[in-house]
Amino acid sequence: MNNKNLTYLTSGVIQRKDFQQLLFASLQTEGLVFAKRLTSMWLEKYPGDLEIQYINARILANEGKITEAKTLLESICDTDPEFIEAQELLVKLCYQEETHPSIDTLSCIYAMGKPIYVDFSIPDWSFIFRTAWQAFLAEQYDDADHLIRQVISLKPQLPLAAILHQRIVSIKGDENANIQLINLYHERFPKCIHFTLYKADLLMTDGNDLDAVELLYECVTNDSMGLVAQRIWGSEHRYRSLWPDQYEMEFGVQIPVEVMSFLGRNTLTQGESVSEPVEEEIEAPEQLEEAQPEVTDEETETYIETEDGASTIEVVDKIFEKLAKKLKQPELKRTDGRFPVYVILSLKTNLIRKYGKQTFLVLDTEMQSMATAIRSHLGWGSLVVYPDDPVSMVSFGLATLETIDPWKIKTMLMDLDSYLGKKGEMIGSLLIVGGDEIVPFHKLPNPTDDLDEAVASDNPYAATDGNYFVQEWPVGRLPDEPGADAGFLLSQIRSVISRHTVEKTSRSWVQILLNILNIFKAASLKKNSKRKSLTSIGYSAAVWQQSSKSAYKPIEYGNKLLTSPPEQTGTIKSTKFSSSSIEYFNLHGVEDGAEWYGQRETGDLKSQIDYPIALTPKEITRNTLTPNIVFSEACYGGLVNGKTEDQS
Repeated sequence: MNNKNLTYLTSGVIQRKDFQQLLFASLQTEGLVFAKRLTSMWLEKYPGDLEIQYINARILANEGKITEAKTLLESICDTDPEFIEAQELLVKLCYQEETHPSIDTLSCIYAMGKPIYVDFSIPDWSFIFRTAWQAFLAEQYDDADHLIRQVISLKPQLPLAAILHQRIVSIKGDENANIQLINLYHERFPKCIHFTLYKADLLMTDGNDLDAVELLYECVTNDSMGLVAQRIWGSEHRYRSLWPDQYEMEFGVQIPVEVMSFLGRNTLTQGESVSEPVEEEIEAPEQLEEAQPEVTDEETETYIETEDGASTIEVVDKIFEKLAKKLKQPELKRTDGRFPVYVILSLKTNLIRKYGKQTFLVLDTEMQSMATAIRSHLGWGSLVVYPDDPVSMVSFGLATLETIDPWKIKTMLMDLDSYLGKKGEMIGSLLIVGGDEIVPFHKLPNPTDDLDEAVASDNPYAATDGNYFVQEWPVGRLPDEPGADAGFLLSQIRSVISRHTVEKTSRSWVQILLNILNIFKAASLKKNSKRKSLTSIGYSAAVWQQSSKSAYKPIEYGNKLLTSPPEQTGTIKSTKFSSSSIEYFNLHGVEDGAEWYGQRETGDLKSQIDYPIALTPKEITRNTLTPNIVFSEACYGGLVNGKTEDQS
């Protein structure tokens, strides 16, 4: 029996919720032709259903009709600039066509706190826009008003900025200014339902009922579900009666058997068989969910009931991510599988407290640029996360930290990893920006018998459970210096940007060909050729040289272990420290000094000093090559609290 040929003929009336489940089942079973037919039928009756328009755009994109999909998405964005998923899909489709998306679109996504997964040079006004949105969500309305006015002066034709401006003025209670803005922006953005609704409300208040109702019916036509009106005034607003109480349509079409099977509607009696295609007439179900489908664990997460617009879009995006993976078209989705994300973490409150608002703005801009450079160079995702910032956290559906505590930050990272996991992503690595004053170290119990009561560590930030000895992703930190000068911190961030930017330079076809030839050449060499190309340096206190030789041996690459004594500060060329690929140190360190020390062996009568200075910060040359990996067993080798660059 070939069930693929079976269809079911339905007749009757179908409600929107059941229609959604039927549409989701069609997408889930890759019945895109039928799904497209469903959306066309629904939009014929409710042309202004923005959610179904969005689904239709995704179907068009999946069919390769990118231009049609982009046109539809642009229309959605004009109607509802806050439909951020439409803006995100528009950007993806532009890159799929290898065209540059609008800076305005990218900036709107960025301003609303959404992560940007493409190479995006953030314009100054976009950063101001994002900061204005943050201030608004934090209920800092005066700051938000001041900032959004700057954006409006630079980008007067940006409807999302105008929406934020009017919203701020309305909350501040300046009625005359609010009326002026509604009239101005309704004239400037006639397609934007937000301002059409407010204009209609003004007319109704002034007694101009006929013109008001005309505008309201325009809104009903262009936003059939009333999403924007509910966003502005809530679900029980005064004009709710203009929208239908129920959304339904006459339904009499043949449903593919695989769709009905997914919905659990085509079970045959035991022993029954069908030899040829048939049509069975059934009434359109009032509640499709009464017959729950038998689905696999993999499908369970996607097949969910939807109660509001957000969950509808979430379900559709998940379905299309699965489809893109099956069709081997990763450009249709954000990521493919457990895709690594480079997380850059700092605390906004502490950065502002230490450096001031203006310097924070500079730091944030540089961190965003660092994320862009990493995305472009590594091909990973990259996020800047502020756990104490409402805008940053709402992007991931996470709660804002009310108090600064390292274990709460650790828990937030666990939640962030779970959030990323739902989209097929994961934390690939973590970079903390700032010292203990900005992002506190964990104070772990000291396992050894010495004078230190606790051990400052970032290890728990790299684990999703209480076992902080086992890291699940690499974690690093860019420390800052004491005082209000952020110069050292900025120099480190810019150094990271430079590293990822320099290696991203374009290559000619000749260079690419030479690289390919070199790959074949390397493949024909001995297995240890790679080892010979690496350089290393090992440096130990003489008293520990036997154990250090054992630790250093796997990476010595022909370079013998140096010991102190006889070596000491100044006897080793500083270029050795900057030109080695891998470096190993087993020296003494002290809490109140920057130097590392050697120690002579017992019975060594030649050396005059028991603990000679082996290495100082001055011997580590800045702005040169740096090693790929550094191993250090020096005590206090990672002590940065309260230290400057030359003191640690």
